[in-house]
Amino acid sequence: MYTPKKTQSEEGAIRMFANLAMAGKPPMAGPLELHVCAYVPVSASWSKKRQADCLAGRAFPVGKPDADNYGKLVMDAMNSIVYVDDAQVVSAVFHKRFSDRPRIVVVVKPKIPNV
Repeated sequence: MYTPKKTQSEEGAIRMFANLAMAGKPPMAGPLELHVCAYVPVSASWSKKRQADCLAGRAFPVGKPDADNYGKLVMDAMNSIVYVDDAQVVSAVFHKRFSDRPRIVVVVKPKIPNV
């Protein structure tokens, strides 16, 4: 398989932040729940009104990349750091939002069975 250079670079950045967040703790065990929110930039070429709508949450980024692509990138990058294997993720939610501060926010927590 071939992984594009840009993807390798993005995975490297995610791995770096994942290591910082884990602060030396071992990877999580058991079933996990994952929440990923990708905050993407607003195009500078858009009108001021459209930009304001995007930043106010009245519009959503419906273009590429897909929300699940961000999720896959994050899940692959965090293997052996946050969890032993991304197969442990049994529940996942992916969001895309506009922001003037592009970033990816990730929350991973144990999945508690419904009793």
